[in-house]
Amino acid sequence: MKSWKRAVTVALCAASLLAGCGGDCGLKDGEDYTVEDLRGINIPLALLERHEVVTVNVQYTDKNGDVTYTARVQYTRNADGNVVSWGHYGYDPSENYPVSAKERWTQANGKVYLDRSSNEERTMMTCFTKIDYEMYVLADLPAIAEFEMGTEESEETIGLQNGVYLLSGSVTYPNLGGYHSKTLYEVEPGSGELHAMTVTDHAADDEAFDGKMRYTWSYDEPYAPERDLAGEALHETDSADTCLLTLIYDPGTADEETQQYRVTRGSYAMFACRTGSNIYYDAALSQEIDYQAGIDTSGGSATVYIVPLEENR
Repeated sequence: MKSWKRAVTVALCAASLLAGCGGDCGLKDGEDYTVEDLRGINIPLALLERHEVVTVNVQYTDKNGDVTYTARVQYTRNADGNVVSWGHYGYDPSENYPVSAKERWTQANGKVYLDRSSNEERTMMTCFTKIDYEMYVLADLPAIAEFEMGTEESEETIGLQNGVYLLSGSVTYPNLGGYHSKTLYEVEPGSGELHAMTVTDHAADDEAFDGKMRYTWSYDEPYAPERDLAGEALHETDSADTCLLTLIYDPGTADEETQQYRVTRGSYAMFACRTGSNIYYDAALSQEIDYQAGIDTSGGSATVYIVPLEENR
């Protein structure tokens, strides 16, 4: 998943946008969009202010013309107002892009994030504090990228063609020998919402095409997850196949938060928060858990204690 830095940026930019444009963010007479305009208008939170459901389809074509990656992602809000999402990703291995799994599914159900690859025997579940959940999920959704320091950016307005506003952007990475990417944005003139975004990668030689990623957006289609990971990994009642997982965040403080889940035994479970944390099996905080191994859910129950890192509070 993407970094917390971008997650925080997404949330702050969305709040600024929603407060600033009042929902009227479209192209004005005599004005042109900029990439920064489009980035703000198409932040997932902003799109959910205007649409019930957002759907994004993705396809990557390599330099040989072979499609080696596809994805379909949807996101919306549930009855409690929490952002929920699902994704289905397909990988077609090639000589240049070997992969270990041909399919991957993800689901954010309003509380936890679940991930399952076709080559894995168990679902991976990440839990969060209530405050951190939405930031983490938003950072994983398709959006116009924020570029790191040290890149060189430029853009060119193409204008209206066949009722669609076109804008081209270019980013060069000097530290990578002149490697660069070009992006074509296809936008609805009246709202600034994306129809599509095509990112083409090039080596230093402008003619050396390396690959192309195309994203297409659609709005208010039925929300229809292709796989219910939450239904597979989480349960309403105890049984011989479940583990009652109890997570106690920041124990003994005013910020203490307790969560409980009945998970399929053997599921990989872990906790993530923006501060980073140490996780323990005992209240005395003497049995630290290896993050890579995850929480042991092989028994009938498991209780863990999550202590945020003081230096990052």
